[in-house]
Amino acid sequence: MTDTSTSERSSGRSFRLLELLGKGAFGEVYLAEQSSGSGFRRKVALKVLNADVAKKAEAGRRMRDEARILGRLAHRNIVAVLDLVELDDRWAVVMDHVPGADLEHVLEALARTSDPFPAPAALEAGAAVLRALHAAFQTVDDDGQQLGVIHRDIKPSNVRLTDDGDVKVLDFGVARFSLDTREAETRASGWIGTERYMSPERILCEGDSAAGDVYAAGATVVECLLGRPLGRTPVLEERHAPFVDNALKEVRERLDADDRAHVDAVIEALRSALSTMPEDRPAADHLASTFEALARAVKGEPLTVFARRFVPKIAETLGREVQTASGTLCERSNISAMRSQSRSSGTMWPEGHTPETTTASGRRLGGVWVLGSVAAFALVAVPLAMLGAIGGGIWYLSSSEEGAVAPLRTPRQVEPPTSRLNPVPVPGPEPTPNPKPAPKPVAAPTPPPPTPARPQSLNTASGPPVPKAQLSLPDASSITVQCGAVKASGTASVRITKFPSGNCRVRAQYLGKTYTSSVRIDKAAGYTCKVTKDALRCS
Repeated sequence: MTDTSTSERSSGRSFRLLELLGKGAFGEVYLAEQSSGSGFRRKVALKVLNADVAKKAEAGRRMRDEARILGRLAHRNIVAVLDLVELDDRWAVVMDHVPGADLEHVLEALARTSDPFPAPAALEAGAAVLRALHAAFQTVDDDGQQLGVIHRDIKPSNVRLTDDGDVKVLDFGVARFSLDTREAETRASGWIGTERYMSPERILCEGDSAAGDVYAAGATVVECLLGRPLGRTPVLEERHAPFVDNALKEVRERLDADDRAHVDAVIEALRSALSTMPEDRPAADHLASTFEALARAVKGEPLTVFARRFVPKIAETLGREVQTASGTLCERSNISAMRSQSRSSGTMWPEGHTPETTTASGRRLGGVWVLGSVAAFALVAVPLAMLGAIGGGIWYLSSSEEGAVAPLRTPRQVEPPTSRLNPVPVPGPEPTPNPKPAPKPVAAPTPPPPTPARPQSLNTASGPPVPKAQLSLPDASSITVQCGAVKASGTASVRITKFPSGNCRVRAQYLGKTYTSSVRIDKAAGYTCKVTKDALRCS
């Protein structure tokens, strides 16, 4: 006889939760001890969907996609995914545990101690991120086809730095890639990622290429050198260039002024990464080589020395206490789960027997299901037949489709007797011969509804042409601008080019409501909209 407990223990793994490493809107990441039925144990990072999000099919699809793609990516600078499991009806990704801190916490701790991020260390970290992006983009599937993975959310919180100076890129949950087994739909438009690390074309939803990740990596390096985020980029080229120049001027002031030649090279490398046009940015591997060469040339601590000195002190510097976790999440095989469910309902599956399952149409039936169906039919059909005999056919079985039960119907109502059918004599005076029918009252004519006043058009643009302008409504799910015959759409921000000046019509979806307004656009500039008192206003 098979030992059921031993069989069930060996059919799945258990994860004893030790520490809460991070928590977000979609789930939690735990440090856990994984145990197998054979007694093998190791520490892993367990990314688990929270209970509310787990009910949404799209969230589960995205997590499974992330696990599949990371399972194909093998690179020293990408966190390794070990497995994808379902624990208590919640999907979880099992990953290598990477001790250390993400760059966001590194920067926060440096700000507390008023210390700068060493320039060589920042450049090395940027180079490692770029190497990871290049490897992900070049990864091929089983048929040798390039996956073309684009991360789309590079930022300091998604870059992990270990005590020994290793760099790992995390969170490919919103990545775009080509994979036949992908479940979640890749959005072709709309914002995906974090706004202040987005390139101009991503903000305008005008393209999503690997060059957008290069921009985000450059913005991350600038943040390390400045000690503050670069910030949301202006999308108009004439405003973007001064924005980048001002940031790089501040970077120059923070670098060693005695190393003029190398500092100039650093500034130019960052400027190329932050170019307005994606085609002007270098490829990820080329920029990585540039950063690596400059890291060896500029003055300051290299990444390994800095990490060993500073990363172990981050938790204490930030006053972060370990958030202990308790409990164990178990993975069980399908048959074990079915046996547990059957025991709770009083039905026992024999050991070693796998019950047959039904298809969507119910054509494939197990023996137990058939017996249960016959009993259920008898319980329903007999009372229905009795009701049909007593109640004049309140329920009936449809003759057009075998076995289909028709909706509830009431007996046909009998018409009351009238003077034309079965007249009943009524005592009273004799009726006058050939009486004239009483004249029918004539209803007064209903006046037609007043014609509503035709609203004045919000789109009267017909002036001299304007080369381009940008209009934004933060947090909007969509925004459309029409100037004359020229129309453009975007998410939260939209750029219009070569359009007639004048009053332009604006239509936006904002927090579940649709708003319509107009704005006069007569020059190349940025225009901002906002919703106040339930009305859309742009200026």
